[in-house]
Amino acid sequence: MTPSEVIVPSVLEHLRTVPDGAAWLSRLPHLVARAAARWDLELGPPFEAGSVAWTALARARGEQRWPYVVKVSYPHPEAAHEAEALLHWHHAGAPTLIDVEPQEWAMLMQAIHPGTPLSAPQWGDDRALHAGASLLARLHDRGAPAPGFSSLVEVSRGWCDLVTERAARHTWAQVDDSLVTQMLSLVSTLTTTPSRGSVPLVPSVLLHGDANPGNMLAGDGANGVQWFAIDPKPLVGDPAFDPPPLIEQVGAPFTAPDQGAELARRARRVGACTHAAPERIAQWGLVRAVETTLWMAESTPAHDRDSRRAQMERAWARAHAWRRAIALLGD
Repeated sequence: MTPSEVIVPSVLEHLRTVPDGAAWLSRLPHLVARAAARWDLELGPPFEAGSVAWTALARARGEQRWPYVVKVSYPHPEAAHEAEALLHWHHAGAPTLIDVEPQEWAMLMQAIHPGTPLSAPQWGDDRALHAGASLLARLHDRGAPAPGFSSLVEVSRGWCDLVTERAARHTWAQVDDSLVTQMLSLVSTLTTTPSRGSVPLVPSVLLHGDANPGNMLAGDGANGVQWFAIDPKPLVGDPAFDPPPLIEQVGAPFTAPDQGAELARRARRVGACTHAAPERIAQWGLVRAVETTLWMAESTPAHDRDSRRAQMERAWARAHAWRRAIALLGD
C-alpha cells in the first residue's frame, strides 16, 4: 500500500480545527502505509465510525478472512495508554493486542467478528444492559493496573475548574447554576474515598472511561456470544464512574414518562452486576452530564448558538433526570 492509496474518512475532517490536527491528517496516509508495511498486511477500507483514529480490518496477503484490525490514532491524552489497557484486560473482555508502534500511535489487534455493537436494537434493552454491565464487571475484576494511568480523582477535579469557568462564560447555554453547584459538591464527595479504618470501601480499578454501547462488540465465543470492549479512554478510579454512558445510551431512557425513575431502575440493575453502588452510579451520571453539557457549550461556534439552544435544553434536562435518580436511590 502506498500513501496515495490510503483513504482518509470524512469523519476525521473535524481534526483540522484542533491543535496539530491538520498536520497529523497530512501525515496520516504515510502512517497507515508504514503500518501496512511493518506488519506485511493488506488493509480494508477505513471504518466511518470513530472520530480520532483511522481504523480498518486487515489480513495477511492472499488470506480470505480479515482476522486483524489496524488502528492509527490522533495523538491525544485520552488515548495515550490504550495499548496498556488492552494488555491489562487480556482475556478479560478486550481484543487481543498483537503489536504496537507507540511512536506512531499505531496498533495491531484482534478483529471481533461479527462485531455487532451492543447499541444494535436486536439485543433488547434489558439484555443489553445486563451484557454491558457483565462486561464492565469483567474489566473491573482485573483490579488496579501498574502505575502510569490517569487518575479519575485528578481528572474529575480538573473538570470542576473547567465547568466553573465555562458556566460563567457561556450564559447563552441556559446554565442551571443549581446543577453546577451540585456537580461540584458531588465531585468533592466522590473523590474522597470512604474507608473503614485503613481499608477503602470503594475499590480503585482500571476504568474503560467511555463505556457506551457502541464500544461493546459481539464476538463468536465457544458458548455463544462473547462481548468485547473497544476504544477505551482508560483511567484509574471508582467502578461506579463507568456505567452512566451504558445506562443512557441503551434504548431511549430519556423518553420514559419518569426519566429519573428509569435511570434509577437501570442503575440498580447495572449495579447488581458490577458491584458498584447504584447511588454512586447516578451521582457520577450527574457529574458527567454537567461536564458534557458545558463541553458542548464550549464546542459550539458563536454563529451556531441559536440553533443549539434546544439541544442545550435537552442536555440540562438529562442532568435533571440524574438528579431525580439520585434522590430516588437515596431514599
